[in-house]
Amino acid sequence: MNETHAHLARRLLTADADGWTETGAQALLAALDREGRLRAVGRFEEPYVNGEAYVELAVPVLKPADTGATAQAAAFRAVSEELTAELGEASIMGVYGDLGPFYASGPAWGTPYLRWRGRPNTLELRAGADGPELVLQPTGPLENWFWRQGHGEEHAISGFFGSRPRPRPWAGRSACRCTAAGRGRAHRSSSRSPATTAW
Repeated sequence: MNETHAHLARRLLTADADGWTETGAQALLAALDREGRLRAVGRFEEPYVNGEAYVELAVPVLKPADTGATAQAAAFRAVSEELTAELGEASIMGVYGDLGPFYASGPAWGTPYLRWRGRPNTLELRAGADGPELVLQPTGPLENWFWRQGHGEEHAISGFFGSRPRPRPWAGRSACRCTAAGRGRAHRSSSRSPATTAW
């Protein structure tokens, strides 16, 4: 199916997963009419859900010919610019670090993401193993997982994120608050990975 990344993003944002039930999520994947994978609720997802059978639908959107960090970061940036032009600036951006949602590991080159937060679903542009992916998720389990990760614990989040506050008279549209994941104070990452420098 030949469609722009922006059109795909709009389709996902308006999709109905019927509460992410078994039948609802499978119907969503079938209606997508392109490659995608559902993540079912298992041992690691169970503590964070409230009746959902699945916690995400990931759709690959661009596969660079070169698997190196520079090409992967460039592909992520290209898709992010197209989505930002269509959807507006993401409400949250960041890097997952060693562990993404529900303790999944990311690609070696970096784990950047942009998140357009909504209800009942959230859309995320995420770095995948073979290139950037659009990931539709039920907002509840995702945020439940995120806010319950504390530093000093075995599976503490090691990345960072920046949230975009509501516009204020003294703050431009590009202002954001960067915060160490799991902490409530401003944080500057010391990481120099491609994920934090190339996009």
